[in-house]
Amino acid sequence: MKAFLLIFLLAACSIVSAQSETKSLINGSVAIQARGWWLNGFEVSERGGAVVGRFRAEGGSNDIYCHVMDADQYENFKNGNEFVTFYSSGRVTVANLNVRLPAGIYFLVFSNRHAVATPKTIYGTIELRR
Repeated sequence: MKAFLLIFLLAACSIVSAQSETKSLINGSVAIQARGWWLNGFEVSERGGAVVGRFRAEGGSNDIYCHVMDADQYENFKNGNEFVTFYSSGRVTVANLNVRLPAGIYFLVFSNRHAVATPKTIYGTIELRR
């Protein structure tokens, strides 16, 4: 009986530890000025993870760029240089994303750099699932 109870408890612990964790990257709205951007940095553990969610842009032409990039590429982005992403929405009003990522440091970026005069509001729910 003790052996059965021990096996049961070990199995229960394995199930609990295998459950995924989530971290909210955006939940609600954020305002982005013309020529500006908004970002949220996050870390993905050695188990990997996924950035999952949906967003919508409002203001001006209702358009925004969304990117998921690592720390090196964010440095290129912020300095106005070419950059490579794990995800790039293109210029959109609304989009869904589901991006698998290996371990590392990343940034979720909403860019309004293309807008000369119009600020944007981004509404969405995006989370990191580990």
